[in-house]
Amino acid sequence: FETKGRTHRVGAVRARFLVKDTDLALVLSGGTNVRSLVGFDLGRSLGGSTSVHAEAAFYQGAELLPERSDQRFFRLAAGLLYFRGQGTSVSLEYFWNGEGYDAAEMTAYLSGLDRSRAQAQDSRLPPPVREAAQDAYLTATGVPYSGGLGLRRHYLQGSWTRASSDGKWTTAARGLIGLSDGGVALTPGLSFAPRGNLTMQLDAVVLLGPEDSEYRLAPLRGALQARVKVLF
Repeated sequence: FETKGRTHRVGAVRARFLVKDTDLALVLSGGTNVRSLVGFDLGRSLGGSTSVHAEAAFYQGAELLPERSDQRFFRLAAGLLYFRGQGTSVSLEYFWNGEGYDAAEMTAYLSGLDRSRAQAQDSRLPPPVREAAQDAYLTATGVPYSGGLGLRRHYLQGSWTRASSDGKWTTAARGLIGLSDGGVALTPGLSFAPRGNLTMQLDAVVLLGPEDSEYRLAPLRGALQARVKVLF
């Protein structure tokens, strides 16, 4: 099939160092018709059971709408991981999304959704106008799930996992909190690995928080999802 689009030429360089027992990596990427990025990540072990990490990047051009190709943004993730014995781990991580919407931008985004949906359902408008409004609505509703960043700026993620003594069963409790709007996504799960090459996993998805919070915009409030992984 014939495709249309711009030609991209992309290059990336990654350098890794060990600085006073701290793993450090520097990253530079960019090219023609793509956003440029400068970033780093580091990790350090604090004794035998705890480690800390941080990842950050400066880049030009937003991944969320609007494009804002002339602006630069900053992204940061930092957290810690704690192990106890062979079967229990606890993690906590903070995420800053520099291109996320503030309160005014979020209000404008929600107003745009309402306006597009109202036009798409208005029988008095010509069909081409309604179809264009429907396309605009579907595009806007996909924004929270397309970039993988989240719409807002502050997030806190936590998880607890525990494996059975034989390693076959693993229980997990995970939660993500949108500190900007109070939205909560809970994803508890259970996995079973009867053999080394087979893993079966069942997760629940529960979305909570204020009605206008990011996670409550999803077309569901709760769900179950199952996965089976087989290695050959």
